Amino acid sequence: MQSYGIIKNGDLLLSSRQLNGYKPVEYAEIPADFDQLTQYITQATPLDKGDVIFVGVEIHQLEITEGDEFGGELPI
Repeated sequence: MQSYGIIKNGDLLLSSRQLNGYKPVEYAEIPADFDQLTQYITQATPLDKGDVIFVGVEIHQLEITEGDEFGGELPI
């Protein structure tokens, strides 16, 4: 479903309808080489590109330390 947005005070306000001043929002795709075992993704700051608002992604490396491996059962 297409969403529309406007950036106000650095925040992206979203709507399912194109309101006055709102533009189509495009989201970056997750890169094909993304490794969910060693990386995590956060949304980048929305950018007004003129006719659309683009929301990119930032990829970060997980900090894994000894003993972090889960070896028990999942709680129910």
